[in-house]
Amino acid sequence: MDEADRLATAFRDYQLPLIHIREASLENAVTVFARLNRTGRKMTADEMVSALTYREGGFHLAGELNTFKEELDRHRFGNLGRVFLLRAVLAAMDLDIYAKDWARLVVNEEVRSRFPEGFELAEKGMKRAIVFLKSLGVTSDKLLPYGLQVVLLGEFFRLCPTPSEEVASLLRRWFWVTSFTGWFGGRSSTQVRLALDEIRELARSKTRHLQVVDLDAPALPFPKRFDSRSARVRAFMSYLASLSPRSFSGTTLDTGELLFFGENRVIGYVVSSHQQVPRLYSSPANRMFVGRDSVGQACGKLAELDDELLMKILPSHGFPLQAIDCLRNDERDALIRVRLEALIAGEREFITAREVVLPTDQTAEIIADSDTAEDDD
Repeated sequence: MDEADRLATAFRDYQLPLIHIREASLENAVTVFARLNRTGRKMTADEMVSALTYREGGFHLAGELNTFKEELDRHRFGNLGRVFLLRAVLAAMDLDIYAKDWARLVVNEEVRSRFPEGFELAEKGMKRAIVFLKSLGVTSDKLLPYGLQVVLLGEFFRLCPTPSEEVASLLRRWFWVTSFTGWFGGRSSTQVRLALDEIRELARSKTRHLQVVDLDAPALPFPKRFDSRSARVRAFMSYLASLSPRSFSGTTLDTGELLFFGENRVIGYVVSSHQQVPRLYSSPANRMFVGRDSVGQACGKLAELDDELLMKILPSHGFPLQAIDCLRNDERDALIRVRLEALIAGEREFITAREVVLPTDQTAEIIADSDTAEDDD
């Protein structure tokens, strides 16, 4: 009873601030609100847009975004940050994709009236882009290195739903180059705008070449540390997924589904003890796909399997067959080392097959990028 009384008192005595704004335009009111709204739950850009453009029975951007994200869930891309869909809408409306002052945009009646059509066009382009990404093996947003990649691809497919094989091949190379070189992580907004303009020209058949993104730039080296926020690590995960990883029972894992619903837990440790593999504990070579019901150290479970099953499972995770001896002798450090060598060699073949220039160094420290697929700032 005392706890209930304290709870009721909190509601009864809460001081709700109320500010009257008289004889001011909507734009001025928005400016005041934006400056005052610095504590509590911050409104997202689309929520503010929806509030400002609310009409009974009219178009509500936040609601439409929620519906679209539910649709993306069915395609395993529902974790994409809302900001990237907003940028796709701006691109479809031929506005600045980095515009942050949404209040000023929606005060403009002409812009407000174009939102429904812009959203519809962006939605179509994004869905086509996701189909394209799945054809590349990017079956979940957790394998997408950059959210901006799907924004630019969405704009391309909005303008050109069915590209020729020559153009599609160029787009495939563009995607893998931007992924393995970390292009979007180190570029200014001006350079991204130029890349977007060039993608539009490609879609409109005004060019057959891409120059803003240097397609002959070398890939970043194999990462020393596993960090799923890093674009380079996500590119590596695409290679790992391309091996069609198998579960401990030998069945093929659906990596896209695992990543979408199980997140990073399904990229488990091979050896979970730092003391047993001190130098390679954080290496991507110490991580592998596991089923949702098999989260935990994989080394012990692999060691329990017979050689016939191991010969089927190990190559699907990038282990060389000599890893069987390491498992039988409980040589865990050697197990990770031989896998690291095999992964580097295998990924280099993967990179070459996708027409990306090989890295000049084999391994390097990779720092997580600030604009991955789920970044919402």
